[in-house]
Amino acid sequence: MSVDATFLKGPNLSRAVSEKLERRWSLRKAWTDVLYALHPFLEKPESFSLKDVQQACKIFYFSFHALQLDLPLVNRAGFMVNALLRMGAPTIEDGIPMFILSFPSHFRDAILQNYQTFASALDRVASPKEAVELLSQLKGQNKRSASNLPEAFVRGKTFVVRVDYNDVHKPYADDIRLNASLETQRYILERGGKLVVLAHRGRPEGFDQQHANDSLVEAVSTVLPGVNIQRVDAFCHDEHMASVVYPGAVEAAAALSETADLVLMDNLRFDVAETSSSWSSRHPFATFLSMLGDVYVLDGYPISHRDNTSVTTLPLYMPSVGGFWLEREIEEHRGFYQLINGEERGPMLCMFGGIKPDKLQLIERLCANLRKGDVVFIGGGLA
Repeated sequence: MSVDATFLKGPNLSRAVSEKLERRWSLRKAWTDVLYALHPFLEKPESFSLKDVQQACKIFYFSFHALQLDLPLVNRAGFMVNALLRMGAPTIEDGIPMFILSFPSHFRDAILQNYQTFASALDRVASPKEAVELLSQLKGQNKRSASNLPEAFVRGKTFVVRVDYNDVHKPYADDIRLNASLETQRYILERGGKLVVLAHRGRPEGFDQQHANDSLVEAVSTVLPGVNIQRVDAFCHDEHMASVVYPGAVEAAAALSETADLVLMDNLRFDVAETSSSWSSRHPFATFLSMLGDVYVLDGYPISHRDNTSVTTLPLYMPSVGGFWLEREIEEHRGFYQLINGEERGPMLCMFGGIKPDKLQLIERLCANLRKGDVVFIGGGLA
């Protein structure tokens, strides 16, 4: 479904907040229109010719890079998508000069070089399905980190930060997850940015007050003393259904951000769209989530592997970067990988616990690299 957010002009909003939402929506609308138009090509590529799917993939490629730079280029991409849908459109190659000129000069050479590599690989595929699979490379190319954002970029912007505050405990000052998320949040706050925090708790089936995020205000206040924290509650339709980012919630978050430093949204898993695999559910949910701020930050390392809307879909809807925690863990994993595969390493002891069965595949891969003297202990529910 296409999303219409012209109603983001609540009667209680100040003129400044209304104008901010309108500016934000002008960028988001252009991109969501592109996604909506391209979705048939990317979801069911076998229904179209190889040439048409290749063109759709090239338009997506450029539009995605434009989104990460927050440029109005996505509007032009939208026009090209509409032309493509009518067929008889000019090819993306005919439009490259127009696209490239829309990028800042210091980005053009790198973007053009990456595009030529992508286009060359795309032109060699034998089927529409293979063409779409190449788009997965885009996620790997977006390697921006919050640690690389200069103060001038951060100041005045609102950052939508996905954290993992599931199962936090007192004393909060010693909680591992709370403390791991502090570096990113302090970095943004100290440079004049605002925060909208997304989190989940447990696995509720519909609305459940026991899993609401209201108690997290105390937790976050403990580790971020002096920070003005407000929250936006979910709208409960009934005991089985709730909305976390309904239009009123977007308006409330924008209004609260005028005075608050940090706005905490309610448990994302109250909304079935967070864990849904259906694009028709994810698309509007991700669109509304993207309206909460200017830049997305994924900093919840323990949930970064989950295919949830706020983790894997939202980064495609707004400029996005990795947080300090995520960046630190990735670097440590790279070091661990190099260590276990190094020729000179000594005996290794590994210990695993928990109850999530998806760890078993990773353990099996690790065991394939075991050498004489290595030991693996498995405890908890996995045992």
